[in-house]
This record gives sequence, C-alpha cells and structure tokens, in this order.
Amino acid sequence: MSITETIIGHYLKPRSTFLPSFLMTFILFLSVLVIPIQYVYAQNANERDIILPKPSDEDLPSIYLIGDSTVRNGAGDGANGQWGWGSYLYEWFDADKVNVVNRAIGGRSSRTYMTQGYWAQEKELLKPGDVVIIQFGHNDASPVDDSSRARGVIDGIGDESVHLFNQLTKKEETVYTYGEYLRRYISDIRKAGATPVICSPVPTNGTVLSKLVKYNLWAEQVATAEGVAFLDLNAIIGSEYEKMSDDEVDALFVKDRVHSTLEGAKFSAKMVVSALKGLKRNPVEPWLAENSKGIKARTGNVERTVFPVIEGYGEGLFQVGDLIYEDNFKNDADWIIQVEETEASSEPRIDFFNGFLEVLLPGRGATIWNRNEFSGNIAITYKVKVPSTYVNELGVVVRDVNTFWHASHPENPKDLFDKEKYTGAFPSYHTLHGYYASMGGRDNTTTRFRRYPRITHDRGIDHIALSEKDRLQDYLIQPDKTHTIQLVVYDDVVQYLVDGKVFYEIREGDTVQISKADGTMEDVTYNTNQFPAYSEGWFGFRLVNTHHIYSDFRVYRLLPAE
Repeated sequence: MSITETIIGHYLKPRSTFLPSFLMTFILFLSVLVIPIQYVYAQNANERDIILPKPSDEDLPSIYLIGDSTVRNGAGDGANGQWGWGSYLYEWFDADKVNVVNRAIGGRSSRTYMTQGYWAQEKELLKPGDVVIIQFGHNDASPVDDSSRARGVIDGIGDESVHLFNQLTKKEETVYTYGEYLRRYISDIRKAGATPVICSPVPTNGTVLSKLVKYNLWAEQVATAEGVAFLDLNAIIGSEYEKMSDDEVDALFVKDRVHSTLEGAKFSAKMVVSALKGLKRNPVEPWLAENSKGIKARTGNVERTVFPVIEGYGEGLFQVGDLIYEDNFKNDADWIIQVEETEASSEPRIDFFNGFLEVLLPGRGATIWNRNEFSGNIAITYKVKVPSTYVNELGVVVRDVNTFWHASHPENPKDLFDKEKYTGAFPSYHTLHGYYASMGGRDNTTTRFRRYPRITHDRGIDHIALSEKDRLQDYLIQPDKTHTIQLVVYDDVVQYLVDGKVFYEIREGDTVQISKADGTMEDVTYNTNQFPAYSEGWFGFRLVNTHHIYSDFRVYRLLPAE
C-alpha cells in the first residue's frame, strides 16, 4: 500500500443521517480509486482540533515529521496550490520497511505545536526505533503575546522564560526560548527510545523572514550541544537555488515567496534525503528506497577544494606539482589526538565524519597530528570554519586557527606523538622543532608566525617570532566564514597564506624579528646557518577553548618554476 497521504476525511460525516447508504458507499469507492489510502484523517490548518495521520503499519518503525506549513501545508493535499516537503518525503523510502508520517501543521511554532496538545498526541505514538524529524522557525518569530495567534517564542537557546496571561487561550502560560522547546522535544523523543533529528528552517525565496538566519544558527547550536543529528536545509537548499536562474527558483514558490509549489516541495524533499545521507550516522539509512541511491550526500554549503596559489616569494620560484596526500576526514585512522586534561565542566568533542573534522574544546587545548611525515618542498592546504557558537553556553571563543608543520621532536622525531612529552597543553610543545602559524590567537586579537624551538634544555632561546599583523582586522578570524589556509616550505622560503593572501613569508637575507631568551625583541638578518630550514616533519592542527570545523586537507609537491 502506498505511503501517500490521503485527503479524505477521518470521519465522512453526512449532512443528514438519512443519506442513502449506497451514496456513502459510492463516495468511499470513488475516493479509493482516486487516492491510495495509507492514513485516514481530516485537517484544516485554521481549526484548533486537527486529526493527524498515524502509521499505517504499527509493526514497522516510523519516521515522523513535525513542523510548520513548509513541511505540511493545509490538509496536505495541495488544494490551495501550496505544498510542504513532508508530503513527498515518502517517495524516497521503502513502504515495506518504514512508515513516513507527516504530522506537521501549518501556522504552528515550536511553542504552539506543544501547547495545543499535538506533541502530547505524538508522544503516545512513539516507540523505540522511530525517528522524529523536527523543523520549526518560520512562525517562532511571531509576537509572544497577542490576541490573534500567540505563537512566538523568546529569542535564543538559553533558559530564559516569561510568565504571561495568554490573550488567545485566556490561560496562564510560561513561554520559553526556541532552544528550550527544541530541547524538550529531544528529551521526550529520547525517553521513548526514538531518535531526534533537528532541521534548520528551509530557505524562503528572498529575504522574506529577516530573522530566519538566527533560527538556523540556534537550531544548529542546540543540535550540536545535545549530540543530535542536524540537517542544514537552509544552506543545502539555498546553495542549490544559487545555481538556478531566478525564473527556475520562482517556479518552486507560490506568490507569497515562502510556501512551495508541488515542484518546489518535491525538490525540497529530495534535498532532505540528500542531507540525511550526509549525516555521520544516518538513522534512516536502512529504510531508503532503491531510487535514493542516485541522490548525492550533502552536508551544507561547502566550498569547492581550493588549489594552492603562488604568491609573494613563490612567483617565478616554484610551481604546484602532484597531489601527494589528501584526507577527507572519513575516519581518524591517520590522526593522533593530544588533548589537555583540565577541570573544565564540559567534555571535548572530536568527530571525523563525511568530509569534516569537527573539534569542540571547552576550557582546554589540543593538537591533532597527521601520522604521515611530509618531506621536501610542499604546499599544505586545508579549510577551516570557526562557528560563533557556544560562546555563552560553553564559554568557548572564536580563536586560534593554529598549525604546526615540518615539526618533530628534537632527539627522536616520532616522539612528537608521545603523550607523556606532548600533552595537549601549549607549553609542552615549546621544545619541538618546526614552523608554527597562528591566526586569531589571544581571543582573536593576534596573528603570528614562529620558528620553533622556543625552549631548549629548560631554557628560553632566540627564535624567529613575527607579529606585525597583530590586531589588524584583515588578518584575524572572520567568525562563521570558511577560511582556506596554505602553508609552504620551499628550500629556504617559508610561507603562511590565508584565503590566497600572504600573511607571513621569510627567505634567507630577510630582516626578521626574533624573540630573545630574555623576552626582548630584536631585528636580525635571517640566515639558514643560525636558523636552518626544516626539510621534513609532521603537520598538526592546534587550538584551545574554541570550536573548529576542518575540511579538505591536501598536500602538494612543489617543483621548480619552468
């Protein structure tokens, strides 16, 4: 039997109790011919009591959808020319393995879906193994207290609340933040043994809802803090819209520029499947239908891999050769993690998944080394984003896009991986040999380049320490932007580039600053007798009390310019 939602009523109530039985039979027969029946219900989005669909096969697990009209519009039958993506999600799932039950309701917010009793009804249906996909936000920006809808929530994800007399319901009510309502859904779902999935709101056709971007961020923050799968539908669908012409995008929306046409709903449903496939742990994977195999996994608005640029001292000196190593962070097999032990109340999180390495480090530092030793003239590139999340919740800071390269232990090179010697605490690395670059140090105020070691035999030593870019806005981290980092070693030339721009570079004969053993600074001429160029070693990400998302780690051979 099809998973298609039926549009016939849950109760076909005749206008008169004397309606001939044969006419009732004919109506039912006609309905069956027109629409395959899985669910039987009636809905009007303007009614207070809406009868929502239930699973057609209680022996199967269910994917439940809850949300607003962008997920299910009106009665879910397209009668007003508007559809939600949830009405077509079933097309990508095997009906013999799972029920897809769209229990979203137009006009509802994360608050009113709960206060009007629909969530209580949903909880009665939940059983272990089910999945609940949650998408609210389009209506949550409404007024918190008015006499027409009273559906707004408090901004943010904190624990703030306001107690009021609801003008619409004529009852006392405590209203919470958007994040708190999401947390309550998550808690209830987990108590039932089911799996929650949080979505950002789907994008509109233009800037119809100026606050929508905030709900995207808050949804991601809650999902990450709670360890829940997050579907960045705004970024994934929005990036696809950017590839289309204005006419093509317009065809996906009705005139209000918010709600979808049938074509738009089907497109968004396909993108939801794409986002589900992009999850590190996809809870619906076993139930996908054969036709879903052609859908590409997407994880957000990921920029394409950037080829190394040749700038500054590199021009006329070298050219980019073969790609000799790449890592898309599918797993941690090639990485060694050193995390500082502290008394921070929140635990660190280091996840390798679907092309990303995500590191969340409240109150501690870490270095993540690649196991492979790289030698000779090379360019290392990678991308990193520093989200502006958890600043208030976990106390992390937008800071410290730091790297070591061509690094090693001074006596036994591979002792770099010895966690007794190198603990994750920053001072433990002052004795290693190698290069170090830091963008956004000291709470995103400094950008520096150093040649290590800084300490030998427990004594400070002279070392190259460039800091002239400190406190210059153009050389600091831009929160939530994906930066491309490039590191170069070519004979005596060493470069540190960000987004194709040279931040620091040195070569023999340059005047460079050194930090002396007594802490003073002095300008000297760089020469490889005093400061030999490193020709081999290991690469490591370095960060502290922050949140980074890395991707597209690449190492290229550099060859002499022709």
